[in-house]
Amino acid sequence: MDTTLYVALSHQAAMRRSLDLIANNIANMNTTAFRREQVMFQDYVIELDRLDVDDMKDVAFVQDYGVARDFRQGRLQQTGNPLDLAISGSGFFEVQNPETGAINYSRNGSLKITEQGTLATNTGQEVLSAGGGPIEIPADASKIDIAADGTVSTNQGVAGRIRLVTFDNEQLLEKVGDTLFSSEEQPIDAEEATLVSGMIEGSNVQPLVEMTNMMKVMRSYQSVNNTIEKYQEMRVSSMRNLGRVQ
Repeated sequence: MDTTLYVALSHQAAMRRSLDLIANNIANMNTTAFRREQVMFQDYVIELDRLDVDDMKDVAFVQDYGVARDFRQGRLQQTGNPLDLAISGSGFFEVQNPETGAINYSRNGSLKITEQGTLATNTGQEVLSAGGGPIEIPADASKIDIAADGTVSTNQGVAGRIRLVTFDNEQLLEKVGDTLFSSEEQPIDAEEATLVSGMIEGSNVQPLVEMTNMMKVMRSYQSVNNTIEKYQEMRVSSMRNLGRVQ
């Protein structure tokens, strides 16, 4: 097995995966509540059959084994819309797909009132209350106020209270799209998180940092590619010289 070439290719594959995530981060730098992602790497060691050669070493390949998400809060952006909510602190909205019943979690607080009169995200996910059901807004309500503790009030009284949840390990959350996450772990109440009405949370992607990371990875990728080309040229040259000797 030509281990030198395979190790270099494993390095390139890992860097290509890193480039894909960096590009995705940049593409979503204006996506509400988007969370920056990065690849996690580790060594993949293969023990070689030493054939009684004591100084032969094991071979360590590069392997990307997962994606880590940066759950630090993004910058809050003022909109003036009372149905726009930003979460201050660690926490998520608990939302439910009205068609499938699937429960997911999101920090995207750009909300609307559906035709059925329930409070929902712009993608149609119903925001769940502390009691576990959707929050219904009266059809003839003329004013909606949402307090820091999630209490939703109208000119006709209190309609419910939005539940904010958190998890012991946020890295176990699985992305399902549209800034939504799913989890097999049971959520707990996010007691320290509060809501800010009239604002939304932006992406926590820093474009300058991502562009710098992209250039570093691309330079490293090109360096490995040059190494592979030189190694292949050396092999071809060696085979030609061997043929002349024979």
